[in-house]
Amino acid sequence: MPSTKGKSVSDENPRQNVTFASNGGQAHGYLAKPATGSGPGLVLIQEWWGLDDHMAELVDRFAAEGFVALAPDLYGGRVAHDADTAGQMLQELPVDQAVRDLAGAVDFLLGEDSVTSAKLGAVGYCKDELGTYDAESAKLAWDRTLEFLRAHES
Repeated sequence: MPSTKGKSVSDENPRQNVTFASNGGQAHGYLAKPATGSGPGLVLIQEWWGLDDHMAELVDRFAAEGFVALAPDLYGGRVAHDADTAGQMLQELPVDQAVRDLAGAVDFLLGEDSVTSAKLGAVGYCKDELGTYDAESAKLAWDRTLEFLRAHES
């Protein structure tokens, strides 16, 4: 069973268990480590619902496969429960802040002693979120990553 670092940083959102720097501010996310305590780093980009239980389960599954996995919370603790709200939250997401939070997540993982890789992987889920982020701006976060995969779940 993978372990998580620290404890919840938000009583409202127990899926937030780490805090990291984000362009002069702070961002939160959900981190899980493999049973061995170390492994290659992986950033998971949330579905349009937010950092919900399903995303935390995906982070845990990657950790169980040997990754130090982090899903940054791009909605600041908010989670949608229907498609209309999810679409609205995605449209209201400030792209520049999302890019900074993703870059902060990359920096956080690269600074973690438990991460054994010099580069990170990234996996994005659902509704083409990365298409929402301007490709040139997103380059800031992804210049240091090894691989990007998009997964669509049925």
